[in-house]
Amino acid sequence: MVVYFLTVNYYSSELLKILINSLAITQDDYKQLIIVNNSPGDLAVKKLVNHQIILLEANQNIGFGQACNLGLNWIYQQNKQAIVWLINPDAYLLPDSYSKLIKFFTLDSSISILGTVVNTPDQQVWFVGAIPLTKFRK
Repeated sequence: MVVYFLTVNYYSSELLKILINSLAITQDDYKQLIIVNNSPGDLAVKKLVNHQIILLEANQNIGFGQACNLGLNWIYQQNKQAIVWLINPDAYLLPDSYSKLIKFFTLDSSISILGTVVNTPDQQVWFVGAIPLTKFRK
């Protein structure tokens, strides 16, 4: 199972480094980070690319929604059964987030979309996406 993390860059290369570190991408992982570049002048983002980090150039700021659609369309062309996690460039994953994601999709293959638990800086739950908090924590 390949998981695609999709993010949109708008002059956020430094934040993307933190996100990339939290993804802990290694050569044997089945995950890819797709970055849609909405800021052609941000040359630093090009240095983040490797075989598991793909940069899609929008060639201008097309907005967050259109950039997500550009990335989703590209992913769909690669893998019609893809699992995609839309993630902001200023976000990062907690150490057990990826394993919980895999477990969740393995246990319930009928799920097609879900949200993310978002914490405040002091680790209080701020938002819980499309699933009950108790199911996410199992």
